[in-house]
Amino acid sequence: MQRADYIHSSAAIRVKEKGLLNQSYFLRLTDLESAGDVSKALSDSIYAERVLAMESISKYWDVFSPELVNAYNFVREQKGGEAVYSFVALKYDMHNIKVLLKSMILDEDLSELYSSIGRISVPAIKRLLESGKNESKDVLYSNIAIQAYDLYKQNKDAQQAEMIIDKFFLNELLRIGKEIDASLGNESKNFFTEYAKLFIDTSNIQMVIRAKDHGRQWINIKDFLSESGNIDIRHLGKSYLETPKVVIERLVSSDMHKGLLEAISKDEKNGNLLEFERVLEDYLMKKTKEAKMISAGPEVMFAYVHAKDIELLNMRLIYISKMNGKSPDSIKERLRETYA
Repeated sequence: MQRADYIHSSAAIRVKEKGLLNQSYFLRLTDLESAGDVSKALSDSIYAERVLAMESISKYWDVFSPELVNAYNFVREQKGGEAVYSFVALKYDMHNIKVLLKSMILDEDLSELYSSIGRISVPAIKRLLESGKNESKDVLYSNIAIQAYDLYKQNKDAQQAEMIIDKFFLNELLRIGKEIDASLGNESKNFFTEYAKLFIDTSNIQMVIRAKDHGRQWINIKDFLSESGNIDIRHLGKSYLETPKVVIERLVSSDMHKGLLEAISKDEKNGNLLEFERVLEDYLMKKTKEAKMISAGPEVMFAYVHAKDIELLNMRLIYISKMNGKSPDSIKERLRETYA
């Protein structure tokens, strides 16, 4: 497709973007006294009807989550939107495969944990896993589901099964991203390829820092890192015995490592990695905002969906924090950067 083919869909997305909540709006919500006050404030936003339908504050996610599903479906329905949907919904496909494996391992019904976003058929994959048959080309992503399930049956390590799914996700994200960029021909800005590689780098760094935090050895995680990013994982291995700060200083680009170093210092005091994870996500948003400079194209659709993801993530954070009596300052520290 050419960029001209995306003019109509991009215009429709730009209209939708006007309803996105910006950073200042979320900061004001954090200063409110209670979750109930947050709901009252949202009655002046695009969420007004959903707030009115909220029977109980504790049911906030049941009310707001359809907004995210609608955003994904809206993009999917646009011309050229199916490819973008496959890119953005991939994480939910992998999430659903993880839930399926967990339900089979525990022999429990976990149907309430499945996401309605995604392209896979959970029942079809489950039938293949239960039958013991090999992957089917007619069943999307049955290959990785079977591979992960077989690995679990061999070593009874559910975490390794999840990690192999995560690695597949990263490589598949890059494959789809390259396809979208290639479809634009000489009009391509390589946005999806660059985003996927950046996502791989942030995910690899996150896995390494988490593994170090839990005292795991390099040999136990190296095979689960994706080699498709910009950072050579061999360098990660060479730096693995160093402190997290040294790893970041050596391997992370200069425009990113200052924020990560500050985050690591803060998290060392708090005993968690919350600030580190927030900085990584904000860096991905920085890349996403490049779509604002593109008048028409699949990048515009991607950016809108990512914006809604972060918007709903911030909403969830605020409601949970308010219900648990967290201070405004502590909530602000964890807010993700918005697209608007």
